[in-house]
Amino acid sequence: MRDDELAREIDQLLRDSRVNARADVVERALWVAVRRLEERVRTLERLAGTATEEGTLRSGIGRGDESAMTD
Repeated sequence: MRDDELAREIDQLLRDSRVNARADVVERALWVAVRRLEERVRTLERLAGTATEEGTLRSGIGRGDESAMTD
């Protein structure tokens, strides 16, 4: 193999390894984003459940139904 062929092959290997390294970084970043979105969904679901429970109590108060305050 001549020096220029070897240099091109080495250059290509370096480019390929950089592409693979970038792909790994992108994949890790995407998985982090997925986990964060899943956490946000769980948080919003909990908040929605709490808001629904409080909304039920408040709806009785808003109508002047004092029995809702004692439940």
